[in-house]
Amino acid sequence: IVQRDAAASRSKLQPEAGAVLRRLMAHLRLLLLAAAAEVHAETRAQTCCSEDAISCAITCTGCVPCFGCIGLQMIFPWCWGCSMCSGCRVSCTPYLDCYVTTPDCSTTMVHAGRPRSWIVGSAPDSCGGGPCPLLLAIHGWTMTDDMIRSDSAFESKVSSHGGAVVVYPDGWGVGLYSCWSVDGAASLGACTFDDTMDDEGFLRKLIDRIAEDYWIDLDRVYAVGFSNGGQMAMSLACRLSDRIAAFGMVGGGPLRTSLLGGDLAVEGWTCPWNDRAGLIPIMNIHGSSDALAPYSDSYDTIEWFANTQGYSQVSYSYPCSSGVTCTSYVWTSDGTEPTGGTPAVAHIKVHGGSHWWDMGKSFPTSDRLLNFLFQYRKSHLTTYPSLPSLP
Repeated sequence: IVQRDAAASRSKLQPEAGAVLRRLMAHLRLLLLAAAAEVHAETRAQTCCSEDAISCAITCTGCVPCFGCIGLQMIFPWCWGCSMCSGCRVSCTPYLDCYVTTPDCSTTMVHAGRPRSWIVGSAPDSCGGGPCPLLLAIHGWTMTDDMIRSDSAFESKVSSHGGAVVVYPDGWGVGLYSCWSVDGAASLGACTFDDTMDDEGFLRKLIDRIAEDYWIDLDRVYAVGFSNGGQMAMSLACRLSDRIAAFGMVGGGPLRTSLLGGDLAVEGWTCPWNDRAGLIPIMNIHGSSDALAPYSDSYDTIEWFANTQGYSQVSYSYPCSSGVTCTSYVWTSDGTEPTGGTPAVAHIKVHGGSHWWDMGKSFPTSDRLLNFLFQYRKSHLTTYPSLPSLP
């Protein structure tokens, strides 16, 4: 009887287990299809909004019906008027799909011969009755602009700071293979340094583009980045301080010339400083147990940045969070505490933190960055050359 009952139970469980497995497989297929559709949509947007595609759309107006008129098909009456479209049929065929439905090119541009894109977060109608600050949030390698948008939750947090327009630029590439090219840094596959990619130039143009579409306070533009995006933020602090007031780097890396070691990448930089030497603020947050971007490289890089600007180290501690241990290392331009808008280079070591936006410890990374960044205005952080004396 016992054996018969056990066999009956097994026969009952097997169909149930099979049903659960089928549901799991169906859910997995849906996830894979959604991911493939997202990559296809991004690829289509980058292709259809490219310089060549736009050129084809302009020069080949009226030729779409002629793309099937090839070879002997030219004898059909409906193809007789297509002789003027022969060039389009050859050079513009790769973009034929772009004319089926109009692509959304409102958040794309062509820079350095490459299509580039970005996401604009929910923008407030106004920021305290005036123009809004602009925050650029730069994703890391094996991330997308959507992912850092989700991880940082900046759009829900800037409201307590008076509001801001938050923009998430996308690196070069598609989906998880999108990344940033940083001078001197170790190669990350597609992200080996290529000065023709000109990521800094793309972000400079992006600031101009956003300022055309929104009421932006160009005195309060900020840039933060995670991982490979943190590298990019540091590069912007070196090269784009004429447009950006203050910077943030989270879990930045790789920060050396080789994944196996080498020199600090920043040691090979020559920064123009843009009349702001000694007045560029940056906050760096890094976990001491980061297995992907070594903590020591992060500290050495931020110390180089402070020393190169002539900052003096001071004793000051930024707030940590409940259940988390932190250590602050702070340098300021005048050797005083970083209060009241004093330019500072700040480094927060999160003990036991790992390679995640919140350090894997629910650390309030976004709040710490916003508290630091939003106190600065670029016009208050600029050295002006002395005027020549009058005769």
